[in-house]
Amino acid sequence: MKPGIIFLRILTIVIVTEALVMVCFDFLNIYGTWAILIDIVSLAAISSPLIYVRVVEPAGQELRIRLNAIDAAGEMIVITDRNGVIEYVNSAFTRITGYTRAEIIGRKPSLLKSGTQDQVFYRSLWQTILMPGVWSGEIVNRRKDGTLYPEEQTITPVTDAKGRVIRFVAIKRDITGRKQMEETLRFQATHDSLTHLPNRTLLNDRLQRAILTGQRDKTPVAVLVMDLNRFKEINDTLGHHQGDFVLQEIGPRLQRCLRASDTIARFGGDEFVIFLPGIDAHGASIVAQKVLKTVAVPFIIEDRPIVVEASIGIALYPDHGVNDEILIQHADGAMYEAKVSGNGYAVYNPEQNHHSLRRLTLMGELGQVIENDQLLLYYQPKVNLQSKRVTGVEALVRWQHPEYGLIPPDQFIIPAERTGLIKPLTWWV
Repeated sequence: MKPGIIFLRILTIVIVTEALVMVCFDFLNIYGTWAILIDIVSLAAISSPLIYVRVVEPAGQELRIRLNAIDAAGEMIVITDRNGVIEYVNSAFTRITGYTRAEIIGRKPSLLKSGTQDQVFYRSLWQTILMPGVWSGEIVNRRKDGTLYPEEQTITPVTDAKGRVIRFVAIKRDITGRKQMEETLRFQATHDSLTHLPNRTLLNDRLQRAILTGQRDKTPVAVLVMDLNRFKEINDTLGHHQGDFVLQEIGPRLQRCLRASDTIARFGGDEFVIFLPGIDAHGASIVAQKVLKTVAVPFIIEDRPIVVEASIGIALYPDHGVNDEILIQHADGAMYEAKVSGNGYAVYNPEQNHHSLRRLTLMGELGQVIENDQLLLYYQPKVNLQSKRVTGVEALVRWQHPEYGLIPPDQFIIPAERTGLIKPLTWWV
Protein backbone atom coordinates (compact mmCIF):
# COMPACT_ATOMS: atom_id res chain seq x y z
CA MET A 1 0.00 0.00 0.00
CA LYS A 2 1.33 3.43 -0.89
CA PRO A 3 1.54 6.21 1.73
CA GLY A 4 -1.53 8.42 1.54
CA ILE A 5 -4.58 9.86 3.28
CA ILE A 6 -6.83 7.07 4.56
CA PHE A 7 -9.83 6.65 6.90
CA LEU A 8 -8.78 5.61 10.48
CA ARG A 9 -10.33 4.62 13.79
CA ILE A 10 -8.21 4.77 16.99
CA LEU A 11 -8.27 1.55 18.97
CA THR A 12 -5.50 2.03 21.54
CA ILE A 13 -3.32 4.88 22.79
CA VAL A 14 -0.19 4.35 24.89
CA ILE A 15 1.98 7.23 26.15
CA VAL A 16 5.61 6.92 25.05
CA THR A 17 6.83 10.36 26.10
CA GLU A 18 5.10 13.60 27.05
CA ALA A 19 5.02 14.54 23.38
CA LEU A 20 4.51 11.19 21.66
CA VAL A 21 2.01 8.37 21.86
CA MET A 22 1.95 4.86 20.43
CA VAL A 23 -1.37 4.49 18.61
CA CYS A 24 -3.03 1.30 17.47
CA PHE A 25 -5.40 2.07 14.53
CA ASP A 26 -7.72 -0.03 12.52
CA PHE A 27 -8.14 1.43 9.06
CA LEU A 28 -10.00 0.86 5.80
CA ASN A 29 -7.37 -0.15 3.29
CA ILE A 30 -7.56 0.08 -0.49
CA TYR A 31 -9.06 -3.37 -0.64
CA GLY A 32 -12.08 -2.27 1.38
CA THR A 33 -11.24 -4.30 4.49
CA TRP A 34 -10.21 -3.18 8.01
CA ALA A 35 -6.62 -3.79 9.03
CA ILE A 36 -4.43 -2.97 12.06
CA LEU A 37 -1.66 -0.39 12.14
CA ILE A 38 0.59 0.86 14.97
CA ASP A 39 2.57 4.06 14.68
CA ILE A 40 4.25 6.69 16.87
CA VAL A 41 2.55 10.05 16.39
CA SER A 42 2.40 13.42 18.09
CA LEU A 43 -0.27 14.04 20.70
CA ALA A 44 -1.45 16.88 18.51
CA ALA A 45 -2.34 14.40 15.79
CA ILE A 46 -4.94 12.66 17.96
CA SER A 47 -7.91 14.94 17.61
CA SER A 48 -10.86 12.55 17.87
CA PRO A 49 -11.77 8.86 17.80
CA LEU A 50 -12.37 9.15 14.03
CA ILE A 51 -9.70 11.19 12.19
CA TYR A 52 -7.71 11.56 8.96
CA VAL A 53 -3.92 11.29 9.27
CA ARG A 54 -1.03 10.50 6.93
CA VAL A 55 0.49 7.11 7.81
CA VAL A 56 3.02 4.64 6.52
CA GLU A 57 2.30 0.95 6.96
CA PRO A 58 5.06 -0.63 9.11
CA ALA A 59 6.50 -4.03 8.38
CA GLY A 60 4.72 -6.97 9.95
CA GLN A 61 7.64 -7.83 12.26
CA GLU A 62 7.85 -4.23 13.53
CA LEU A 63 4.12 -4.29 14.17
CA ARG A 64 4.39 -7.43 16.26
CA ILE A 65 7.32 -5.96 18.24
CA ARG A 66 5.34 -2.85 19.09
CA LEU A 67 2.26 -4.80 20.10
CA ASN A 68 4.31 -7.14 22.27
CA ALA A 69 6.16 -4.21 23.86
CA ILE A 70 2.90 -2.66 25.02
CA ASP A 71 1.53 -5.89 26.40
CA ALA A 72 4.83 -7.04 27.96
CA ALA A 73 5.45 -3.81 29.85
CA GLY A 74 6.14 -4.50 33.52
CA GLU A 75 3.95 -1.61 34.59
CA MET A 76 0.17 -1.70 34.40
CA ILE A 77 -1.27 0.31 31.51
CA VAL A 78 -4.93 1.33 31.51
CA ILE A 79 -6.73 3.43 28.90
CA THR A 80 -10.22 4.82 29.52
CA ASP A 81 -12.61 7.10 27.70
CA ARG A 82 -13.45 10.56 29.02
CA ASN A 83 -16.00 9.09 31.44
CA GLY A 84 -13.50 6.66 32.91
CA VAL A 85 -14.82 3.54 31.15
CA ILE A 86 -11.91 1.15 30.57
CA GLU A 87 -11.07 0.47 26.92
CA TYR A 88 -7.72 -1.31 27.28
CA VAL A 89 -5.51 -2.98 29.89
CA ASN A 90 -2.22 -4.78 29.35
CA SER A 91 -1.11 -8.16 30.71
CA ALA A 92 0.62 -6.62 33.76
CA PHE A 93 -2.74 -5.26 34.87
CA THR A 94 -4.48 -8.62 34.60
CA ARG A 95 -1.58 -10.37 36.36
CA ILE A 96 -1.42 -7.96 39.31
CA THR A 97 -5.13 -7.32 39.85
CA GLY A 98 -6.43 -10.80 38.99
CA TYR A 99 -9.09 -9.45 36.61
CA THR A 100 -9.20 -10.71 33.04
CA ARG A 101 -9.64 -8.32 30.13
CA ALA A 102 -13.17 -9.61 29.61
CA GLU A 103 -14.02 -8.80 33.24
CA ILE A 104 -12.55 -5.29 33.24
CA ILE A 105 -13.15 -3.85 29.74
CA GLY A 106 -16.25 -1.68 29.86
CA ARG A 107 -16.03 -1.25 33.63
CA LYS A 108 -14.59 1.70 35.58
CA PRO A 109 -11.39 1.74 37.68
CA SER A 110 -13.60 2.29 40.73
CA LEU A 111 -14.05 -1.49 40.65
CA LEU A 112 -10.62 -1.60 42.32
CA LYS A 113 -11.47 0.84 45.11
CA SER A 114 -10.37 -0.28 48.56
CA GLY A 115 -12.12 2.41 50.59
CA THR A 116 -8.78 3.68 51.90
CA GLN A 117 -9.12 6.99 50.06
CA ASP A 118 -12.16 9.17 50.71
CA GLN A 119 -14.35 11.09 48.27
CA VAL A 120 -12.36 14.29 48.80
CA PHE A 121 -9.28 12.47 47.46
CA TYR A 122 -11.06 11.33 44.29
CA ARG A 123 -12.71 14.72 43.68
CA SER A 124 -9.27 16.34 43.79
CA LEU A 125 -7.91 13.70 41.37
CA TRP A 126 -10.71 14.28 38.86
CA GLN A 127 -10.38 18.05 39.10
CA THR A 128 -6.71 17.73 38.20
CA ILE A 129 -7.06 15.45 35.16
CA LEU A 130 -10.08 17.35 33.76
CA MET A 131 -8.25 20.72 33.86
CA PRO A 132 -6.59 18.95 31.98
CA GLY A 133 -3.52 18.16 34.01
CA VAL A 134 -1.34 15.17 34.87
CA TRP A 135 -2.02 13.52 38.25
CA SER A 136 0.62 11.47 40.06
CA GLY A 137 0.31 9.84 43.45
CA GLU A 138 -0.21 6.68 45.48
CA ILE A 139 -3.47 4.77 45.85
CA VAL A 140 -4.34 1.64 47.78
CA ASN A 141 -6.47 -0.62 45.55
CA ARG A 142 -8.12 -4.02 45.94
CA ARG A 143 -7.36 -7.09 43.85
CA LYS A 144 -10.04 -9.46 42.62
CA ASP A 145 -9.27 -11.82 45.52
CA GLY A 146 -9.92 -9.02 48.02
CA THR A 147 -6.32 -8.35 49.07
CA LEU A 148 -5.14 -4.75 49.19
CA TYR A 149 -2.03 -3.46 47.48
CA PRO A 150 -0.44 -0.02 47.15
CA GLU A 151 0.21 1.34 43.71
CA GLU A 152 1.96 4.39 42.34
CA GLN A 153 0.27 5.79 39.27
CA THR A 154 0.33 8.63 36.80
CA ILE A 155 -2.84 9.57 34.92
CA THR A 156 -2.37 11.60 31.74
CA PRO A 157 -5.32 13.08 29.82
CA VAL A 158 -5.39 12.91 25.99
CA THR A 159 -7.00 15.93 24.34
CA ASP A 160 -8.27 16.73 20.85
CA ALA A 161 -7.24 19.69 18.73
CA LYS A 162 -9.60 21.94 20.68
CA GLY A 163 -8.11 20.94 24.02
CA ARG A 164 -11.04 18.76 25.06
CA VAL A 165 -10.24 15.62 27.04
CA ILE A 166 -11.15 12.50 25.08
CA ARG A 167 -9.26 9.77 26.93
CA PHE A 168 -7.09 9.02 29.95
CA VAL A 169 -3.95 6.91 30.03
CA ALA A 170 -2.83 5.55 33.42
CA ILE A 171 0.58 4.04 34.08
CA LYS A 172 0.41 2.09 37.36
CA ARG A 173 3.11 0.35 39.40
CA ASP A 174 2.60 -2.12 42.25
CA ILE A 175 4.81 -0.78 45.09
CA THR A 176 4.08 -3.48 47.69
CA GLY A 177 7.75 -4.46 47.91
CA ARG A 178 8.89 -0.88 48.38
CA LYS A 179 6.31 -0.23 51.09
CA GLN A 180 7.33 -3.38 52.94
CA MET A 181 10.99 -2.32 52.81
CA GLU A 182 10.12 1.16 54.09
CA GLU A 183 8.12 -0.37 56.95
CA THR A 184 11.00 -2.69 57.81
CA LEU A 185 13.45 0.20 57.92
CA ARG A 186 11.09 2.26 60.09
CA PHE A 187 10.70 -0.66 62.50
CA GLN A 188 14.45 -1.24 62.71
CA ALA A 189 15.01 2.45 63.47
CA THR A 190 12.62 2.43 66.43
CA HIS A 191 12.82 -1.11 67.84
CA ASP A 192 15.44 -3.29 69.48
CA SER A 193 16.75 -5.92 67.07
CA LEU A 194 16.88 -8.73 69.67
CA THR A 195 13.62 -8.32 71.60
CA HIS A 196 11.63 -6.31 69.02
CA LEU A 197 10.59 -4.02 71.86
CA PRO A 198 10.69 -0.22 71.40
CA ASN A 199 14.22 1.17 71.69
CA ARG A 200 15.36 4.37 73.38
CA THR A 201 14.34 6.53 70.42
CA LEU A 202 10.72 5.34 70.42
CA LEU A 203 10.61 5.25 74.23
CA ASN A 204 11.68 8.88 74.52
CA ASP A 205 9.17 9.96 71.87
CA ARG A 206 6.26 8.15 73.53
CA LEU A 207 7.25 9.23 77.04
CA GLN A 208 7.49 12.88 75.99
CA ARG A 209 4.00 12.64 74.49
CA ALA A 210 2.67 10.99 77.66
CA ILE A 211 4.17 13.79 79.78
CA LEU A 212 2.53 16.44 77.58
CA THR A 213 -0.80 14.63 77.93
CA GLY A 214 -0.31 14.43 81.71
CA GLN A 215 0.51 18.13 81.81
CA ARG A 216 -2.66 18.95 79.87
CA ASP A 217 -4.95 16.61 81.79
CA LYS A 218 -3.27 17.10 85.19
CA THR A 219 -2.64 13.33 85.46
CA PRO A 220 0.50 11.48 86.65
CA VAL A 221 2.87 9.31 84.63
CA ALA A 222 4.80 6.50 86.31
CA VAL A 223 8.23 5.47 84.98
CA LEU A 224 9.68 2.10 86.02
CA VAL A 225 13.29 1.08 85.38
CA MET A 226 13.85 -2.67 85.71
CA ASP A 227 17.20 -4.44 85.85
CA LEU A 228 17.69 -8.22 85.93
CA ASN A 229 19.69 -9.35 88.96
CA ARG A 230 22.89 -11.30 88.32
CA PHE A 231 22.03 -11.63 84.64
CA LYS A 232 25.72 -11.76 83.87
CA GLU A 233 25.87 -15.14 85.59
CA ILE A 234 23.45 -16.56 83.02
CA ASN A 235 25.62 -15.32 80.16
CA ASP A 236 28.82 -16.59 81.78
CA THR A 237 27.41 -19.96 82.84
CA LEU A 238 24.95 -20.91 80.09
CA GLY A 239 26.21 -18.78 77.22
CA HIS A 240 25.09 -15.55 75.61
CA HIS A 241 22.58 -17.32 73.35
CA GLN A 242 20.67 -18.47 76.45
CA GLY A 243 20.92 -14.98 77.90
CA ASP A 244 19.42 -13.67 74.66
CA PHE A 245 16.60 -16.20 75.01
CA VAL A 246 15.74 -14.81 78.46
CA LEU A 247 15.75 -11.23 77.16
CA GLN A 248 13.47 -12.21 74.27
CA GLU A 249 11.02 -13.90 76.64
CA ILE A 250 10.88 -10.93 79.02
CA GLY A 251 8.98 -8.70 76.57
CA PRO A 252 5.94 -10.94 75.96
CA ARG A 253 5.74 -11.77 79.68
CA LEU A 254 5.68 -8.13 80.74
CA GLN A 255 3.24 -7.10 78.04
CA ARG A 256 0.70 -9.49 79.56
CA CYS A 257 0.98 -7.47 82.80
CA LEU A 258 0.42 -4.12 81.13
CA ARG A 259 -2.34 -2.19 79.43
CA ALA A 260 -2.37 -1.39 75.70
CA SER A 261 -1.59 2.24 76.58
CA ASP A 262 1.56 1.30 78.53
CA THR A 263 4.98 1.00 76.92
CA ILE A 264 7.87 -1.34 77.68
CA ALA A 265 11.23 -0.71 76.03
CA ARG A 266 14.64 -2.29 76.14
CA PHE A 267 16.93 0.43 77.41
CA GLY A 268 20.15 -1.50 76.95
CA GLY A 269 21.76 -4.73 78.16
CA ASP A 270 19.44 -6.30 80.73
CA GLU A 271 17.70 -3.03 81.60
CA PHE A 272 14.09 -2.27 80.63
CA VAL A 273 11.97 0.85 81.02
CA ILE A 274 8.19 0.81 81.46
CA PHE A 275 5.97 3.87 81.64
CA LEU A 276 2.36 3.92 82.77
CA PRO A 277 0.21 6.94 81.81
CA GLY A 278 -2.31 8.02 84.45
CA ILE A 279 -0.84 5.82 87.21
CA ASP A 280 0.14 7.16 90.65
CA ALA A 281 2.69 5.77 93.15
CA HIS A 282 0.28 3.23 94.62
CA GLY A 283 -0.76 1.92 91.21
CA ALA A 284 2.85 1.81 90.05
CA SER A 285 3.81 -0.24 93.12
CA ILE A 286 1.08 -2.76 92.32
CA VAL A 287 2.31 -3.05 88.72
CA ALA A 288 5.90 -3.42 89.94
CA GLN A 289 4.90 -6.36 92.16
CA LYS A 290 3.07 -8.03 89.26
CA VAL A 291 6.11 -7.55 87.02
CA LEU A 292 8.47 -9.04 89.61
CA LYS A 293 6.24 -12.10 90.02
CA THR A 294 6.02 -12.55 86.27
CA VAL A 295 9.79 -12.31 85.80
CA ALA A 296 10.39 -14.76 88.68
CA VAL A 297 8.50 -17.56 86.90
CA PRO A 298 11.28 -20.01 85.94
CA PHE A 299 12.61 -19.94 82.38
CA ILE A 300 13.08 -23.40 80.92
CA ILE A 301 16.59 -23.49 79.44
CA GLU A 302 17.95 -26.81 78.18
CA ASP A 303 15.18 -28.61 80.10
CA ARG A 304 16.24 -26.91 83.33
CA PRO A 305 14.24 -24.27 85.23
CA ILE A 306 16.23 -21.06 85.61
CA VAL A 307 14.92 -18.44 88.04
CA VAL A 308 15.64 -14.81 87.18
CA GLU A 309 14.94 -12.03 89.64
CA ALA A 310 14.71 -8.31 88.98
CA SER A 311 14.85 -4.95 90.74
CA ILE A 312 12.59 -2.03 89.86
CA GLY A 313 12.86 1.68 90.52
CA ILE A 314 9.85 4.00 90.23
CA ALA A 315 9.71 7.73 89.48
CA LEU A 316 6.58 9.81 88.95
CA TYR A 317 5.67 12.80 86.83
CA PRO A 318 5.38 15.54 88.03
CA ASP A 319 6.56 14.74 91.59
CA HIS A 320 10.04 13.50 90.67
CA GLY A 321 10.69 15.23 87.36
CA VAL A 322 9.05 17.04 84.47
CA ASN A 323 10.91 15.56 81.50
CA ASP A 324 11.74 12.08 80.26
CA GLU A 325 15.49 12.26 80.95
CA ILE A 326 15.12 13.25 84.63
CA LEU A 327 12.35 10.72 85.27
CA ILE A 328 14.41 7.84 83.85
CA GLN A 329 17.46 9.01 85.78
CA HIS A 330 15.54 9.12 89.07
CA ALA A 331 13.84 5.78 88.43
CA ASP A 332 17.29 4.30 87.76
CA GLY A 333 18.51 5.64 91.11
CA ALA A 334 15.50 4.11 92.85
CA MET A 335 16.19 0.80 91.08
CA TYR A 336 19.72 0.78 92.49
CA GLU A 337 18.36 1.34 96.01
CA ALA A 338 15.93 -1.56 95.47
CA LYS A 339 18.80 -3.77 94.33
CA VAL A 340 20.93 -2.88 97.38
CA SER A 341 18.07 -3.32 99.85
CA GLY A 342 16.82 -6.50 98.23
CA ASN A 343 13.20 -5.30 98.49
CA GLY A 344 12.44 -5.86 94.83
CA TYR A 345 11.24 -2.32 94.06
CA ALA A 346 11.56 1.19 95.44
CA VAL A 347 9.96 4.57 94.76
CA TYR A 348 12.35 7.45 94.18
CA ASN A 349 13.22 9.49 97.27
CA PRO A 350 14.77 12.95 96.71
CA GLU A 351 17.11 12.27 99.63
CA GLN A 352 18.76 9.64 97.44
CA ASN A 353 20.42 12.37 95.37
CA HIS A 354 23.31 12.64 97.83
CA HIS A 355 23.77 8.89 97.83
CA SER A 356 23.46 8.76 94.03
CA LEU A 357 26.27 11.33 93.66
CA ARG A 358 28.44 9.33 96.04
CA ARG A 359 27.64 6.12 94.16
CA LEU A 360 28.57 7.77 90.87
CA THR A 361 31.87 8.90 92.36
CA LEU A 362 32.61 5.42 93.71
CA MET A 363 31.83 3.82 90.34
CA GLY A 364 34.29 6.19 88.69
CA GLU A 365 37.02 5.28 91.18
CA LEU A 366 36.27 1.56 91.29
CA GLY A 367 38.48 0.80 88.32
CA GLN A 368 41.58 2.01 90.23
CA VAL A 369 40.85 0.31 93.56
CA ILE A 370 43.22 -2.64 92.96
CA GLU A 371 45.98 -0.52 91.46
CA ASN A 372 45.77 1.88 94.42
CA ASP A 373 45.88 -1.03 96.88
CA GLN A 374 42.69 0.06 98.66
CA LEU A 375 41.12 -3.37 99.20
CA LEU A 376 41.14 -5.17 102.54
CA LEU A 377 40.20 -8.78 103.14
CA TYR A 378 38.41 -9.87 106.31
CA TYR A 379 37.80 -13.47 107.30
CA GLN A 380 34.59 -14.33 109.09
CA PRO A 381 34.70 -17.73 110.84
CA LYS A 382 32.02 -20.35 110.29
CA VAL A 383 31.15 -22.16 113.55
CA ASN A 384 29.35 -25.47 113.94
CA LEU A 385 26.80 -24.71 116.69
CA GLN A 386 26.64 -28.32 117.87
CA SER A 387 30.38 -28.92 118.19
CA LYS A 388 31.19 -25.24 118.71
CA ARG A 389 34.17 -25.72 116.43
CA VAL A 390 35.29 -23.47 113.57
CA THR A 391 34.64 -25.33 110.34
CA GLY A 392 35.77 -22.70 107.89
CA VAL A 393 35.95 -19.02 107.09
CA GLU A 394 34.16 -16.65 104.70
CA ALA A 395 36.30 -14.07 102.93
CA LEU A 396 34.76 -10.58 102.95
CA VAL A 397 36.30 -7.74 100.97
CA ARG A 398 36.23 -4.09 102.13
CA TRP A 399 37.21 -0.92 100.33
CA GLN A 400 39.41 1.42 102.35
CA HIS A 401 38.44 4.70 100.66
CA PRO A 402 40.62 7.76 101.41
CA GLU A 403 37.56 10.04 101.73
CA TYR A 404 34.62 7.83 102.79
CA GLY A 405 36.53 5.42 105.01
CA LEU A 406 35.79 1.70 105.17
CA ILE A 407 33.10 0.86 102.60
CA PRO A 408 31.19 -2.44 102.98
CA PRO A 409 30.80 -4.70 99.93
CA ASP A 410 27.08 -4.06 99.44
CA GLN A 411 27.98 -0.52 98.29
CA PHE A 412 30.43 -1.46 95.54
CA ILE A 413 29.92 -5.14 94.60
CA ILE A 414 26.73 -4.43 92.62
CA PRO A 415 28.35 -1.59 90.64
CA ALA A 416 31.30 -3.91 90.03
CA GLU A 417 28.94 -6.54 88.61
CA ARG A 418 27.22 -3.99 86.35
CA THR A 419 30.51 -2.58 85.01
CA GLY A 420 32.32 -5.89 84.54
CA LEU A 421 34.89 -5.17 87.29
CA ILE A 422 33.73 -8.10 89.39
CA LYS A 423 36.17 -10.48 87.65
CA PRO A 424 39.40 -8.62 88.60
CA LEU A 425 38.01 -8.13 92.14
CA THR A 426 37.31 -11.85 92.39
CA TRP A 427 40.83 -12.73 91.18
CA TRP A 428 42.28 -10.32 93.73
CA VAL A 429 40.41 -12.09 96.54
